[in-house]
Amino acid sequence: MPYYSSEEKDALRQHFDTRLVLSLRRRKSRPLCYFGLPGAEARDLLAWQDAIGHIAAVEMNSEELEKLELLLGTQLPHIRYSTHWGEVDKVILTDRGTARIIGGQHYRPRVANIYADEIQSWAWDFDVVNLDYFGPFLPYDPGTAARGSRRARTRTLALRRLFDPDRQDARRRWLLLVTVEAQIRQPQAWNDHRTFLSLTRDDSSGQAADALDFLLTPGADDFETAARLVAGTSAVLISIAATDAHLRVQPRGVVVYRGAGGQPMVHLAYEFTPAQGALPIPVSRLTLLRCPLLNMRDPLRFPWFQLTPQQVPGLSHDDARAYLDFLGQRTLGQILADASASLPN
Repeated sequence: MPYYSSEEKDALRQHFDTRLVLSLRRRKSRPLCYFGLPGAEARDLLAWQDAIGHIAAVEMNSEELEKLELLLGTQLPHIRYSTHWGEVDKVILTDRGTARIIGGQHYRPRVANIYADEIQSWAWDFDVVNLDYFGPFLPYDPGTAARGSRRARTRTLALRRLFDPDRQDARRRWLLLVTVEAQIRQPQAWNDHRTFLSLTRDDSSGQAADALDFLLTPGADDFETAARLVAGTSAVLISIAATDAHLRVQPRGVVVYRGAGGQPMVHLAYEFTPAQGALPIPVSRLTLLRCPLLNMRDPLRFPWFQLTPQQVPGLSHDDARAYLDFLGQRTLGQILADASASLPN
């Protein structure tokens, strides 16, 4: 399906994601490797081109893929790239896309390690993974849940695959951006989310249980309620996967906004760094559950974002500043000033 943006999506890309990507570029002091779903218009890649040195782009629509390849070749000729034809979850799981014919030659997509002399098959050497999904986030853990659609299991397996030791070798800092629908259409899906988080709550205590109680509580409307459930489900899955991969996690905010056609969406961002020491250290589930919840204040006017009126219990003014410090002092200062009545010092 062709990709369409919106004013709120454009503001999110420019004033939120771009700052995260540029911050990572400055820390690494080299161009970044990107893997993701840029769409035929590749708006994220055009916005981040000064920070990107290699692109691995996935597209399942053959016509859209041809448009994307034309754009990459004409508008971003200075950036090395490979394209992958197929569903992104399957590309991640099988380490390849579907075979293509390009320029009369048989071509099977490969992911390049830009630091190697030769192209290597699926090096998984990425600094930015951008999964701008079409469709909902599906809360199934294949290790414990027998039910669920094949698509649900495939997506969860693919997310977990990103943290496998042969993908993340604990030597690099990397950024994960995930965008999904914040609209749960079927009653069974609501129940699946709530069941998933309720089971997690039974395995939690104290402040983590309080945070889960909040995320399980309906928000002001279905949009906010869905965003809370998605944020909680993602936090649990990411905490498990990062612990297994011996990584530290810095959540960077959960943003709810309106996509094309007014579609309610939720955007999640996480930054990972190698953990120190020989033994894995459990990632704090509470740290991920307390990630600040933001929505779009005005996509055309500073400061663009605002904290939602109700936040996860225990999130303080200083905590919010630590999560969102990449936004810059002026933007963050205004966001926190607007929320001064709802955040404890």
